[in-house]
Amino acid sequence: MKKLAENPLFVFFSGLILTAVVYFVSIFMGHHWQLNSSIVEDSVLNHGTMLILSVLLILAFKKQVNYRIAMPKVNQILKPILFGILCAVVINVVMNIISVIVTGSIQTHPLMKNTTFLKNFLSVFILASIGEEFLFRGFFQNYLKPLSARGFKIFKRRISLPVLISALTFSAAHLVLLASGVDTMFIIRILVFTFVLGLIAGYYQEKHDNHIFAILVHMAGNLMGLVSVIMMTMSFNAQNKPAGETFDLTKHGAHYVFTASINGTADATILVESGIPALLADSAYVFNNGIFSDLTLTPTSGKEKIDLGGRVYKITHKANGTVRIGKSTSFNGDVFVLSNYDYGNYEMAVPVMYLHNDLDRGSRIVNLNLGNQRMQMLSRKALITKKASYSKSTMPCLTLTSRWFTQNDKSFFI
Repeated sequence: MKKLAENPLFVFFSGLILTAVVYFVSIFMGHHWQLNSSIVEDSVLNHGTMLILSVLLILAFKKQVNYRIAMPKVNQILKPILFGILCAVVINVVMNIISVIVTGSIQTHPLMKNTTFLKNFLSVFILASIGEEFLFRGFFQNYLKPLSARGFKIFKRRISLPVLISALTFSAAHLVLLASGVDTMFIIRILVFTFVLGLIAGYYQEKHDNHIFAILVHMAGNLMGLVSVIMMTMSFNAQNKPAGETFDLTKHGAHYVFTASINGTADATILVESGIPALLADSAYVFNNGIFSDLTLTPTSGKEKIDLGGRVYKITHKANGTVRIGKSTSFNGDVFVLSNYDYGNYEMAVPVMYLHNDLDRGSRIVNLNLGNQRMQMLSRKALITKKASYSKSTMPCLTLTSRWFTQNDKSFFI
């Protein structure tokens, strides 16, 4: 049995199998249970399980692992931490440039999309760094110590076989991110980064025979993610702040309609128009639902009428003010209440040029995508990023006297 335990192939495969079992059990725990916590990410189940099982492995194989962890001197940790940070900065900058050249974009880590500083600090910076290091360096690399006689030199630094194998295994473990739908360039960036970070962490652990060095290097590598979260929290990020509300359009004859709640009171089918002087609403719909309770509706003399495409309607009431359409869109201007205005087909008609985006200080930028039948309120920032590639054009199906920018059936009203 002693000879078998010293056999290089047995050491490698037994260590790899034990590491894989712990890793996939941890992944299973993280995948099948969710905490839905505002303090930590769901990944704490994954890394928490990994940490507990790794400690149990270290205790079960304490003779083979010969685990050691101790507080280092301050002057010993500065260089490892610096290399961990440089690894994250250099590799991510280079790989992001390549990603932009190849794909035209940079994909964000799934854990970064809906996170906070506290979540990232506790779940990624602390627990993920510790949990993964206890498995891949604390257990696996130490378990492979009988293979330490083999290795190679890079930049005059000796990298032993256990350091190389643990770094490769650590990197390969991140292929699990493919299940979250990330693209190829993102995976390549993560594999390169985790491999190099694993080499640095393993090298310093082996050099000082102290696991704390690997943990500190890993934390230093994850520090850039924490800094990114801080920067996103402190600055205006268009990805985290919606550009504006989106409405699904339906073609109705030669026109387009959409459905939305009016003043949070009742839904209405609304005709998208451009050549009308006011927001038009059917009288039966208005008074049956009380949607204009915040407006002062003034009865007309009974003689005022409006001609809409050859059909004449009686204007029963008028008002002027703000009408909320949907959750974050509003109309501001004149409101005409009409008698028998196509009730049953649509209850209202809105002049698109007077729609305001309440998420962007009342801007009036409407994206009408007739090809995909969507209408979206855009922010000023969203328009600025796209405006340069748009050319002037008239809007299909709508006659406007204002300026439009069109590309691929997408039109922007200013």
